Amino acid sequence: MTNMSMSKQPIITLKAQWRDQLNVRDIQEIALKALALVATYPMQVAENLDQAIDKAETNHPQAFCGHGRNLLSVEKDRDGFRQFIDHLIGFQTKGLLTADNKFSWVCELLPEIGGREDNPGSALHDRVYQLIDALLVESNSKTLYIPFESRLRHTIMLGRSREVFVEGEFSESVPQLLDLILGGVHYHQSDAPLNPSFVQDGKLQKFDAGFIADPWSCRAPSSTLKHNDRFKIHSNNYDHYLIQHAMQQVEGLLVVAASVSVIASSVASEVEMRQWLLNQKHLKAVIALPNGLVQGMSINSVLMVFDMKQSYDHVEFITLKGSQFIQKQGREISLAETDQLVQLILTNTQSKNKATIAHADIAKQGYVFDPDRYVISDDTKQALDALACHATMRLGNLVQIIRPIAIAKLKQEGQTTIYEVQSGDLPEYGYIDTASKPVLVNDNAFNACMPLFLKANDIIITVRGSVGKVGIVSQDMLDRYQGRVIAGQTNMVLQVIDEKIINAETVLMQLRSSFGQARLQLLSAGALIAGVSLKDLKEFQIAMMPAKQQEQAAKDLLIQQAIKQEIIQKQTQARQLDNNIWVWQQ
Repeated sequence: MTNMSMSKQPIITLKAQWRDQLNVRDIQEIALKALALVATYPMQVAENLDQAIDKAETNHPQAFCGHGRNLLSVEKDRDGFRQFIDHLIGFQTKGLLTADNKFSWVCELLPEIGGREDNPGSALHDRVYQLIDALLVESNSKTLYIPFESRLRHTIMLGRSREVFVEGEFSESVPQLLDLILGGVHYHQSDAPLNPSFVQDGKLQKFDAGFIADPWSCRAPSSTLKHNDRFKIHSNNYDHYLIQHAMQQVEGLLVVAASVSVIASSVASEVEMRQWLLNQKHLKAVIALPNGLVQGMSINSVLMVFDMKQSYDHVEFITLKGSQFIQKQGREISLAETDQLVQLILTNTQSKNKATIAHADIAKQGYVFDPDRYVISDDTKQALDALACHATMRLGNLVQIIRPIAIAKLKQEGQTTIYEVQSGDLPEYGYIDTASKPVLVNDNAFNACMPLFLKANDIIITVRGSVGKVGIVSQDMLDRYQGRVIAGQTNMVLQVIDEKIINAETVLMQLRSSFGQARLQLLSAGALIAGVSLKDLKEFQIAMMPAKQQEQAAKDLLIQQAIKQEIIQKQTQARQLDNNIWVWQQ
């Protein structure tokens, strides 16, 4: 039998009727209270609306009168309100006020209710919530703990199959309305790490599962946390305290959504936190989600799955890129085959999109939790195999790595021009020919830039954005710009320390080769813009080639440059042939 849905037309009609009288948030809060009223007192509403409202506001003052606004006792005589109630009574009479239909209406009404417009929180794609829900169902989780909630979206999407215990920044009015409508919502307005609400007999109440997705990269709001001995890791990141707190309150699965920048950051406090998490031995899996699965944010994110009942000496890293689990329709991206994905996460099922990595090997990678660092393509495997055939040295031991000057922060009002090499100036082969960005600077800025002027055979590598683009500076290019050339800020400059050990051309060719590019992409991470850390760049392994092979690399670079010049000449000739149409003579 097909379940009938509950039309949302009454909501649309109410908004249209009141739009000149109230703002959208107030209209939707009144509608939510009306739904809670009918769901809680269906018989009384049908018999006497005024008495039902009085009863609701008396018995549930926090829900119906919480912040003293949009009281049904005040709004009940506004034109259109009683018709809206009649629609709800009609739905109730027809048996349409089901759990699924109430859930659908709450999803329609909630986005403008409560919270703060300047802090909408992170709402995940519906299919991501479905995946998390399936993980919780598979682990038989009957109770779910959410230590921080900013818009109640997590509560609604994950509370359909279980009781939800939530702490957050909302007042308690809207959550209590949700409890009346949907049931099983237990909410307290509090700061969970600092002053947890769910405590029994002086101990933290235990829950089957937990979920954290807010707030991302938020500074710890209270310095008191740093002196609380309940936490082993102290930092300025509020997420660190939330995770540590949740691990004390959850007995089963704990799912944490985080940005890629957090799980790959080389910031000392982030590395320390990841090391601590690994040492707890509860981290089961990390799943990389492609860009587009966090609503309202264009960021790359991950799900970290902890199992507080188990102890692991390895982590399952899973990437969904190019897998059957990703579904695309135009620009929209979604998850597919959720049941199979759950099995891939929770069982020993093998896949080309999954890698099992021992804790010791994760430690060697600086405790990076980015699945793309460990789940490698065939091209990358070939590159690593090729590297294994040679003795290697750290790039940081072979070159001096120089950060470009932040020229935008200098006063640039002057008459002297210097030129920046942008990432777009780095060619596919041959030497760098262009420094495309002229900048006017005063004498002080010029003097500050002078020590960083590029030299012949300096290598420029892009470390932010188009990660891995590489070029080498020629004397010819420097002469054309009077030597006043610097690297743009998305790049790093590599200066070979000792040409007797390795020449610049060999370093360039290795970095620019398909094998080198495949390995550089392993280091690329970032929530918004891809980037490579200075630490990872220093650790990048360079094959030590014999002298004759290095000499050949230098010759090959000159051949590349000659080919490039020839191509440019041919392109010029080809364009001239078009122009010949105007000068043809019989």
